[in-house]
Amino acid sequence: MVRSLFQLLQFQDHEVCKFAIVALVHVTYKSDNIIAQRKLVHDSGILPLVFKLLDDDDDELVEDALTVLLNIAAGDDALMQSVIDLGTLRVLPEIMENKANYPWVIKNCCWLIKNLMAGTKDHIQEIISNGLLPKIVKIMQTGDSGCQKQCCWALHNLLHKGTKTQILALVDQKPMPALSAVLTHTDLNECIDNALDVINELLSTVNGKKLTTLKHEMKTTGVHGHLKKLRENTNEEVRNLANKILSEYFAENDEEETNEKLRGKEDDKAKKMVQKRKRACQ
Repeated sequence: MVRSLFQLLQFQDHEVCKFAIVALVHVTYKSDNIIAQRKLVHDSGILPLVFKLLDDDDDELVEDALTVLLNIAAGDDALMQSVIDLGTLRVLPEIMENKANYPWVIKNCCWLIKNLMAGTKDHIQEIISNGLLPKIVKIMQTGDSGCQKQCCWALHNLLHKGTKTQILALVDQKPMPALSAVLTHTDLNECIDNALDVINELLSTVNGKKLTTLKHEMKTTGVHGHLKKLRENTNEEVRNLANKILSEYFAENDEEETNEKLRGKEDDKAKKMVQKRKRACQ
């Protein structure tokens, strides 16, 4: 079957190409032995033809071509490398810029990056070197929930698979506004859980001035406030992680805020007593 699809993708007829790429999406998506199936697709030599479709004007064709590549990239490290070797990461920034108004293409770009972030440290470095980290952070802040989900997973993979230097590259991108945007979706616990995990890992990676700066950014972007609200979330994992971050990194600040509120209440009470006495003396 793959051989037939290889031949169809070489046709100049646009509709034939669309049929072939949709079929290839199904071939690479699920089967009883999906890794072997994906290796068969790779070994057929068809991927360079799929890669060429990323330059097509048809948004749906680009979307499906990306789906094939992200399916292949969900395989082992060698399959991931084969997708990178095509030059995919080199062209993704331009695709994400040109197709900004087509959310399904953007979502698949983020999904592909997410899959490659789950690879080796060299794969992660390729992503960073091609300037895709700022794209992911920006889309996580401004994209729809589908894009945000993939971006959260991408950063989650980076935090757990990358080196300290690679993680610090994320810190340099000032990700707190984007993470704050994700934490507003109270109905998307998977996204929230990943966002909290990213925040926790970032805090545990940095120290000194960088830690102070990161905590300040959390307060000024609303992340700290979201964490307080998430202590009442219906999901136990979300509640526990929000509490963990607050207790480990903001305990002193929260205690000071509580004391200030108590002092404020006492001051109000004292003022009312003074006013009451003045009225009594009149």
